[in-house]
Amino acid sequence: MKHATTLLTGFTLAALCQLAIAANGELAEARVFGGPPNQAQYVYEVELTAVDGEYIGPRSMLTLEPGDYTLTARVPAQLTEPAVGQRMRRVDEEVDFDITLEAGKDYRVRAKWHRTDFKKPYELIIEEAE
Repeated sequence: MKHATTLLTGFTLAALCQLAIAANGELAEARVFGGPPNQAQYVYEVELTAVDGEYIGPRSMLTLEPGDYTLTARVPAQLTEPAVGQRMRRVDEEVDFDITLEAGKDYRVRAKWHRTDFKKPYELIIEEAE
């Protein structure tokens, strides 16, 4: 019964979204994703944890109205230090970044690990999804 209720709720939300798109002609919101990873190129997922300084809990996706925001991404501990300098005890790092969102667009936020760079072991990659 719980499974059926979950499915019904999901289908209802999808139908309402389609109605909103059909009525407006375009998506009214923008989405920000904390992935996907590409480990072959040392690109990893991040969690999105705050919007304009307000904590929202770790999420892999946000849906926001178009506009300018300051988002916070949690970078995994294994990326916060170069591979040769990693200690046994590591801590996730939270990074603030500014982003301008446009209606109907999707954005990806990921972390690229620089394995041997002592000064800057990672960088945040922010790009529009295609």
